[in-house]
Amino acid sequence: MTEFLRADIAIRLPAAMTHPTHRLLILFLGLSVLGFSATGHAQAVGRSVVLTEAQNQDLYAAGGEVDVQADVTGDLVVAGRNVVVAGAVTEDLIAAGRTITVSGAVADDVRLAGRQLTLSGTVAGHAAMAGREVRLQAGSRIGDWARIAARRVYIAGTIDGDLKVRGRRVELNGQVNGDVELAGSRLRVGDKAVINGKLTWRGRRAPTISDQAVITGEIVEGEALREFRRPRRSFGSRLLFALSVVVTAGLLYTLLRANYQAYGSLVETRPGASLATGLAVFAATPVIIVLLFASGIGTVIGLLLALAYLLLLMLGGLSGVILMARLANLRFRSEPKPELGVMWLSIALVALVMALLYVWRPLGSIVAFIIMLLGLGALSLDTWRRARA
Repeated sequence: MTEFLRADIAIRLPAAMTHPTHRLLILFLGLSVLGFSATGHAQAVGRSVVLTEAQNQDLYAAGGEVDVQADVTGDLVVAGRNVVVAGAVTEDLIAAGRTITVSGAVADDVRLAGRQLTLSGTVAGHAAMAGREVRLQAGSRIGDWARIAARRVYIAGTIDGDLKVRGRRVELNGQVNGDVELAGSRLRVGDKAVINGKLTWRGRRAPTISDQAVITGEIVEGEALREFRRPRRSFGSRLLFALSVVVTAGLLYTLLRANYQAYGSLVETRPGASLATGLAVFAATPVIIVLLFASGIGTVIGLLLALAYLLLLMLGGLSGVILMARLANLRFRSEPKPELGVMWLSIALVALVMALLYVWRPLGSIVAFIIMLLGLGALSLDTWRRARA
């Protein structure tokens, strides 16, 4: 079992860590550590987290595989790749992951977000669920209203309040003791469906309603669904964005020229480590932020960490462009310390290439993401090296 850790940590800034960039990273890392130690609740973090002993306080768990078999007296907040909640929870349940299965009894509200969500237990309060596929199994029960958004939705359980569902394929084959609103392209009310209220549907075509279904209220067609279409960016708008990147990255390099020499050396000598570190910071921080926002004490720290995270992502992207420009000079001109004007031109060429790659959006997005990870990883590694010096 993963041990619960609490610690009071004092962070002293070394003399080498005097640059604003390093201070921002130290603040970012410090907020992460402080957030975990300040919540004052039970915490379980690890690659595989299995909890079998009863928890008499709020519990926050994160990992690749999270299996909560124990009863939790308080709130349960879980984030992981695959999440299972089989124990009873006396207050709210908040979970995020690729697959989430809830078979225990929750005495308050439930909020779930992931790819595949399955509820086979009971919820005393309301439920909000969003994912690719949501299933309410036969025998499950929600004591209040339910709001569900997913590509595929299957409901065979009981809902004691109003139900609102938005999805591509929606099938209702359970009981709803309230009004129902279904929105989607394929709607079906099955043989075992019981609706003790009004049914409102929205879609391109009317729902398929079984003759055995029971609907005590009227059946009403709602407003037509509005299709969302992503606006297409013109090539001119991409060039304008590239120009803004050139100006910002160029000014950043001009002000921090010596620092980017060190960052560039890291990327040249340890490209794999830079990429892996950037990916770790990118992926782990949102989990920490979610856990902090879910706790009462860590809300302010979570907000500060979220703001610092956004700043670091922007700084990582700009730094990645600068480092790619420096690598291009080293590759084609063999200049480890290029002149300022040459670097500005190189930054402009890198930004132009990225704009051209965005003509095919998937390729441009992948390249931009990798460049951002390289920049973020180099900043993090250099900050860690200076902190240890």
